[in-house]
Amino acid sequence: PPPPPPPPPPPPTFRRQRQMCIRDRIVREEFAPDRVRAYVVDELQQTSLPSELVEVSNLLSNGAIGRVSDLVADYRPPESLEAFIASLQSSPLPDARVGLLADLVDAQQVAGLYLLLDETTRESAHRVAALITDRASPPYVALESAVAEQELRRGREFAVVSYLHRFRPVDDQLVASAVEDYRTDVGQRYVEKYSLALAESLQLAALRVAGRLN
Repeated sequence: PPPPPPPPPPPPTFRRQRQMCIRDRIVREEFAPDRVRAYVVDELQQTSLPSELVEVSNLLSNGAIGRVSDLVADYRPPESLEAFIASLQSSPLPDARVGLLADLVDAQQVAGLYLLLDETTRESAHRVAALITDRASPPYVALESAVAEQELRRGREFAVVSYLHRFRPVDDQLVASAVEDYRTDVGQRYVEKYSLALAESLQLAALRVAGRLN
């Protein structure tokens, strides 16, 4: 006889459900994209020299980065990311294409950004959870270095697959040009400042929610 089907996954624990509700409320009420974007732009303006702002504006608007952003913004993949990942098992993409998108992920420091945002969200969730539960919540503890390295690898792998899915209308030459632009001193300064400003905006959003619940 065929083996019995695997048991269904266990339902989320009460703690996990609570964290999910907290994150959902924060995202819906305070993490409005326009609000976050406005904070990031304002922070970049306050922490950059006028000459740097001109350089960043030219880099993002007039170069390959701007053209890539426009193409990706207008593109709607015909299948979900999950279906795309499944299709790679039977129809893998050329190594050269995978390598190019991996270079773009690295130039944008996407894996580090993922980890930064995950940890910022986790720390904020602990802060808010302490205000809405009668029981003592465990304190936030930063990831150990070995775990952080593992999360960086996982984040990079996911980002590469996601880029392969979303960047199909961008040809190899344009991707390569965008990589070179991001690797410049101006490009790296922009990536680093953007990441920090985005994380700070999420922290402030969590503090606003905490203040409303307190």
